[in-house]
Amino acid sequence: MLDYVELGYGNHIMPYELHFTGQEPSPAQTFDLPITGYGNNLEPGNYKLISSPIGEIRASDVENLMTNDYDLYYFDQAGDNPGNEPNNEWINMHEGGTLELGKGYLYANSENITLHFTGTPYTGEATFPLDYSTENQSENMRGWNLVGNPFGTTATINFDEFYVMRNDGANLIEGSGEIDIMQGVFVKATSTGQSVTFTPGTSNGDGAKVVLNVLKDRGNTIDRAVVRLNGHSTLPKLMLNPEDTKIYIEQDGEDYAVVSSNEDEIPVSFKAASNGTYTLNVAVQNAELDYLHLVDNLAGTDTDLLANPNYTFEANTGDYASRFTLVLRNTTGLVEHFAFFNGHNWTVSNQGEATLQVIDVTGRLVSTKTIDGTTQLDINAAPGVYMFRLVNGSDVKVQKVVVR
Repeated sequence: MLDYVELGYGNHIMPYELHFTGQEPSPAQTFDLPITGYGNNLEPGNYKLISSPIGEIRASDVENLMTNDYDLYYFDQAGDNPGNEPNNEWINMHEGGTLELGKGYLYANSENITLHFTGTPYTGEATFPLDYSTENQSENMRGWNLVGNPFGTTATINFDEFYVMRNDGANLIEGSGEIDIMQGVFVKATSTGQSVTFTPGTSNGDGAKVVLNVLKDRGNTIDRAVVRLNGHSTLPKLMLNPEDTKIYIEQDGEDYAVVSSNEDEIPVSFKAASNGTYTLNVAVQNAELDYLHLVDNLAGTDTDLLANPNYTFEANTGDYASRFTLVLRNTTGLVEHFAFFNGHNWTVSNQGEATLQVIDVTGRLVSTKTIDGTTQLDINAAPGVYMFRLVNGSDVKVQKVVVR
């Protein structure tokens, strides 16, 4: 199944060191990890990023791990290990080996099974140095590390953002907060000397953010991008299969899955792996916004995401750089009336030149008019509820109106 994994190239990395202290051992336990088999499915999927909750253990000692047809891979950003295919970051462990403390591994099985890790839960120190090299042939692979929760409980790490495996096991997806038992995650070092620290327990919460989820044919989320409304979090885009559908935000020539921004308008790019119907679901978490719109620059629509968080669109195979614009403002225009119906026409009050957009309840842009000062307009629209959006540079006012 690993034919679908294409992560790039690498060169030399620093050796991985472990530093931990022993504590009073706990009674032996068995930790169960269900695995969904890939069977005869030729499409990529059902991969898991796994880790050991009981410290170092031989792969052959994990019950069911080396049964049936299976994939077991270790990740090394260098891609130059002896005996390994050149420029391949994935090291085949099919012949066995040791699952190391604090490391994550890529695993899949042809059958539905449950892995059993039996031993004493690890409770020691959990700070692990991260590998980083500027000699990697692929700049996109520099600093990426596949690490794993070493504890027999959920944990958090000292990284705001990381990657977990998508639910269908076909690619990675942005994650934050808690890391499950026996779960591996990708984190990125940006310089030498950095480390990742796992802390047992649950997260204290997440910051304010806008999450953009891409669904195919109204199914499960297949990719995601996040705009942080405070803090300084960033996460470059990383995909097991670069040909998959993706949504991303470009900054300084690099594609990101997570950005922090105080901008009012944020260009969002999209790449479709196949022709079809896609849905963009947008959710606001831990924040209150008065104004959140999605502009489809290709279709010419403007959707009020606070009224309807789902936008469905058609896309053909290929990249759509800055196809969407996410517009978010804490504007007082929602309670400021600038348009009045005089019985025959609409009067729009404004100082100077501005653009008036008429948007229906589905988010469709009905018309656009340029006005200069207070203007009387005949709004040629069917009876119904509309949003008038008056744009004058960075000043935006929005008013709900009823056309009778």
